[in-house]
Amino acid sequence: MVRFLFRYIYIYIYIYLLIYLKPET
Repeated sequence: MVRFLFRYIYIYIYIYLLIYLKPET
């Protein structure tokens, strides 16, 4: 079950990074 959680966290971080790196313009 830990693997599933890790996968979810990984996706979350990926999205967060994408939004953070993405310009707010």
